[in-house]
Amino acid sequence: MASEEDSRSMAGGEPKVSGAPVPAPAKGRILHLQMCRLVGKIALITGGASGLGKATAREFIQQGAAVVIADVYSKLGLQTAGELGPQAHFVHCDVTVEESVAGAVGVTRSGRLDVMLNSAGVAGSLAGTSRMAELDLAQLDAVMAANSWAYLDYPLGPPLPMVVEQFSTMLGGAADEEQVAAIIRGLGELKGATCEVVDVARVAVYLASDDAKYVSGHNLVVDGGFTSYKHLNLPFPTKPQE
Repeated sequence: MASEEDSRSMAGGEPKVSGAPVPAPAKGRILHLQMCRLVGKIALITGGASGLGKATAREFIQQGAAVVIADVYSKLGLQTAGELGPQAHFVHCDVTVEESVAGAVGVTRSGRLDVMLNSAGVAGSLAGTSRMAELDLAQLDAVMAANSWAYLDYPLGPPLPMVVEQFSTMLGGAADEEQVAAIIRGLGELKGATCEVVDVARVAVYLASDDAKYVSGHNLVVDGGFTSYKHLNLPFPTKPQE
């Protein structure tokens, strides 16, 4: 039966083990542990030269990982790797070519790969067509080959350049980039909070860390509840306005 002293300890008093006080961890140690969740891990990020891929690469490196940035844009990729420091390494990779992806995996300098993040994407058109004969098969092939259905084109999160460009095209240039970004932010379900690329990147850090060692087969959506409560139902320019 717990003593009165034990009850005080369990209720928030000074914790004890075998009668000896347990020192609280120093704030510096807590910060160190929080910033070292990926120490010793090797990560490969496709599409890592910009956007979500770059933001995630930065977070991974801050958490102690070594990152291979795989991207089709060599100049931008080399620039990003230089910006992120010695823990970043760039390799040219076209995710639509299987041999190119295999080559990117093969350059992991430690002989192993702990984490692979597929962030490469190709934007398709938001303006649909009602005629199968008008479908641009070349564009469809590019989208499918790069990332199944090009999820980065789906405007549920931050106003990425890819999304802003597609909305601007769909609206016929009637709105500038700031206005389009404001429209996308306004679609969010959570008010008072704005989704940023770092929000997605930090979720990736969690999934790559040992904290998520038993997490599998789960669709972890970072969209402020959008997919649970809302539908876009946006009018296309070809649809008569009522």
